[in-house]
Amino acid sequence: MTRAGAILREITSDIEVAIRQAAAESPIDRILQKISKLELPDREHVENYMRHKWRMNTSQALLR
Repeated sequence: MTRAGAILREITSDIEVAIRQAAAESPIDRILQKISKLELPDREHVENYMRHKWRMNTSQALLR
């Protein structure tokens, strides 16, 4: 029974870590991860452009 409890605690802690990591990841991070998997000729430029658009959109939301 002790071993089962230890395994259950380990699984629970792994799930909690995964949930925290998913919550900390912003939508722009997920977008950039998808872009990084593509073989684009100028991927760095696209990533910078997406970051710029993200910053512009979030700064406009703060002004509203």
